[in-house]
Amino acid sequence: MAKSLLDTVKAVAAPWVEMYAERIEDTVDGLSGLTWVPVSDRPARSPGAAELVFVGREAYYLYVNRRGELKAFENRCSRCGELLTNIADAKKVKCFTCGAEWDVLREEGTLKPREVLVKVENGRLYLGVKAHEP
Repeated sequence: MAKSLLDTVKAVAAPWVEMYAERIEDTVDGLSGLTWVPVSDRPARSPGAAELVFVGREAYYLYVNRRGELKAFENRCSRCGELLTNIADAKKVKCFTCGAEWDVLREEGTLKPREVLVKVENGRLYLGVKAHEP
């Protein structure tokens, strides 16, 4: 009987806990300057293939690593700030200004991209974008 009562309390409390958790997450995102921007319906991607997407005037690469995780990073070199070039056959992005490169499949290289948070809600893809300080 005690287990049944506990199960009932859990069932009643679950929506409230979820609602408060979402509000806390929204508050933390707001305080950190993070904005969740919808990008697209989640298209199929093969591991190592980088896809360029735009949010306003900024560009980001979306990719799937070898573990099948969907990730994103800014389309700017972390060393010199220039735009990156996708070399699809090699599954790499490269900065032709300073020579740094990043293997998107293995997630290794001389370039250390600035990662962007990714989430999928209701089949819709969102990037967690922060406004850059001037």
